[in-house]
Amino acid sequence: MRKKRKKKHVPAAVALGIDGLEQPFPSSPSRPPKFSIYCRYPHNAPMGEARRFVWTFSAAYAARHFIDRIIGEDKFKWKRRNIIQTARGVEIRVLDEDDGLETVMEYEMTRAEEAWQIPEPRCRELETFLRPLGDEARTEPHAARTTAPRASRDGLVSMAQICARVGIEPRDGRAALRRARIDKPDAGWAWAADEAVKIEKLLSKSR
Repeated sequence: MRKKRKKKHVPAAVALGIDGLEQPFPSSPSRPPKFSIYCRYPHNAPMGEARRFVWTFSAAYAARHFIDRIIGEDKFKWKRRNIIQTARGVEIRVLDEDDGLETVMEYEMTRAEEAWQIPEPRCRELETFLRPLGDEARTEPHAARTTAPRASRDGLVSMAQICARVGIEPRDGRAALRRARIDKPDAGWAWAADEAVKIEKLLSKSR
């Protein structure tokens, strides 16, 4: 009796829009969310008094656009690996066990992805969430916030580049650095060439 051959798993094709970009938002069941971003403003408001919003995305570039718009020209800091807090008091987080926030913040967009615009009504929802505190009565639309330029990584070697050479996933590389108590640089997981050599050696030993 002949054994049945196992069917090979064929990865699902990435859904592209008419602009040639990966579809930015989920659509169940064919396009489940890859990133779920939870926002609270202000982060220190008493229970039930903060504005809260959850946005889901199926493409990293779309999630990056939203986070860049939320941060705007503010300074921000990493409270934990899954939480960012902006100077104006907005908290951006993912679930504790999720590394999606780091994945999004480290994502390098193509020129076409950088040119993408947040569509309505999501853009209006985002501006409503970000309106100044105490401005609840206003109904006229706010001017769009400018997106702050990301910290320059010119001349730096990224985690993705190092992990590609070592042959591991970036999330595993980040986990290894945390176990080794290596702090995240100000520009994110990226280093000057001489430091990158040390990081690569450390990750090679952790395999």
